[in-house]
Amino acid sequence: MINAAKIARECGLAARINTVMQMAFFHLTQILPGDSALAELQGAIAKSYSSKGQDLVERNWQALALARESVEEVPLQPVNPHSANRPPVVSDAAPDFVKTVTAAMLAGLGDALPVSALPPDGTWPMGTTRWEKRNIAEEIPIWKEELCTQCNHCVAACPHSAIRAKVVPPEAMENAPASLHSLDVKSRDMRGQKYVLQVAPEDCTGCNLCVEVCPAKDRQNPEIKAINMMSRLEHVEEEKINYDFFLNLPEIDRSK
Repeated sequence: MINAAKIARECGLAARINTVMQMAFFHLTQILPGDSALAELQGAIAKSYSSKGQDLVERNWQALALARESVEEVPLQPVNPHSANRPPVVSDAAPDFVKTVTAAMLAGLGDALPVSALPPDGTWPMGTTRWEKRNIAEEIPIWKEELCTQCNHCVAACPHSAIRAKVVPPEAMENAPASLHSLDVKSRDMRGQKYVLQVAPEDCTGCNLCVEVCPAKDRQNPEIKAINMMSRLEHVEEEKINYDFFLNLPEIDRSK
């Protein structure tokens, strides 16, 4: 076992764990002897990253050294698979087809499905990926609404549509969770409406693009923006409730 994300952060590599994992792989497999693997990886790093500066090269070298020292063995105890309380693969709110067919595939049991479980004409329901919650991000974007300019750059930049915005009438927010915030819309065409920005905490991959494109900064501390990456584990339950409520908010009438 290795805490690759922690090592990457300590070495100033953000969420990029590829260097750490490569060293861990060679350390465990001994495909190359330890010192040979280290030398080869150091050479590959210098070749790949030298154009970006020696500092980046040395940070990756530091990650290699820490990775080799940080691999730990974790003794595993026998587990009865029938007694373990495993979380469901998909939500109970999913359609029957998703719970019986898609869920089996996500669990790696697709080969066990009978032919009768599949559509006879080969057609497939649309939108089934919405039920696959990978939960792979260590950090997710959290909205600091008092700094927001409502530019929607974050929404446009997200490659997975994991952060979304809506404009809704004030009454739609009357029963909103206390943690789901909103702002008065700044656009003259929508005065009197509420602006809501919300992340899908289980779909976000933690790529940080939304934070990078955000132009709104705190004047006292420019490192704080209108959207900031924070621990997913600390916010996921609250944000799941917010996101479920957000999905049920009305869509804006585009005909007006």
